[in-house]
Amino acid sequence: MNIKIYGSGCAKCATLAENVNAALAGSDIAAKVEKVTDIDAVVSRGILTTPALEIDGEIVSSGRVLSPDKIRKLLPGVSAPAGDAARPKSSTVRHIVAAALVLFALAGIVWPIMRDRKAAQSTAAPPTPPPPSTKNVTTLYYFHGTQRCVTCNKIEAQTRAVAETKFAAALADGTLRFESVNVDEPANEHFVSDFQLTSGTVVVRRGSDYKRLDDVWTLVHDEAAFTRYIQDGVAAMLAKE
Repeated sequence: MNIKIYGSGCAKCATLAENVNAALAGSDIAAKVEKVTDIDAVVSRGILTTPALEIDGEIVSSGRVLSPDKIRKLLPGVSAPAGDAARPKSSTVRHIVAAALVLFALAGIVWPIMRDRKAAQSTAAPPTPPPPSTKNVTTLYYFHGTQRCVTCNKIEAQTRAVAETKFAAALADGTLRFESVNVDEPANEHFVSDFQLTSGTVVVRRGSDYKRLDDVWTLVHDEAAFTRYIQDGVAAMLAKE
């Protein structure tokens, strides 16, 4: 099994590496754990947020420090230590109560800060809300981070070209929109959870219905196949009632 941890070498990356080793401890799985800190390698993998965890070529998490227990669930053949299953319920209750007390104390600190910030913001001009999505509008997104590689730019250019050449009429009458979105910008971070993004990709959405076109990374160097893939995805969404 090959496991890679992508990141800049920060404290979160180190913690994730420790948790991976803890998840593997006591198992009979032969795993090679590798830390990837080269920014070009991270970007070219299409990772938007770090630390990211890859298991046998699949990105299973990004932007989070998974606990050993959660990592174990992603490793075939590794079960939780017996001590975890046998932990007394009373200990769990104590942990919950302690956590609740900490949250209560933090609320007393954070609330005045948020109240003052809200009061200060009330004097500023309200932000311009994004255009409302409508049931009859299909949006073709390309999601990327601030750091971009040659392949990332190529995917965007080819996706835009498909929209402009194959769906010119839909773009003209507004039933199709193309948007390139940087998810590193605070206003766009919600897209990561909205579409369960783990890497830069293309998404086609109409109303609450959407489809991720993740195969753009494998098809990007075959322009004809890439064009058919995007065209079929957009056409299918446009045809939905």
